[in-house]
Amino acid sequence: MTPEQQQSIVLQLTGAILISVLSGAISLGRRILRYGRVPVLGMLTEMTAAILAGYLAWDAYPGFQESLPHGVTRAIFVSACAYMGGRLFQHVETLFESRTYKPEDKAPK
Repeated sequence: MTPEQQQSIVLQLTGAILISVLSGAISLGRRILRYGRVPVLGMLTEMTAAILAGYLAWDAYPGFQESLPHGVTRAIFVSACAYMGGRLFQHVETLFESRTYKPEDKAPK
């Protein structure tokens, strides 16, 4: 791989992470508007989920590129996945907890 190709990949990845952070910030802003104050841990997990989903989308885009509608660029794909990915992670976690939760697992308050 030439230095120009390596620099291009690093620049694209940096752009994908930046887009993911912005998508996470938008999601966080909506959450704050809806619920008021959000705990620091909630903010951290929201941003981390967006960054993770965005990175995975950036990496997966070449495999999906042919099946996506014309005009869906890598940036659009990454931002959509980063926004929806955080929501998907939360939904899957809720489903998992609801199916595996046992009343005796909960510690008394």
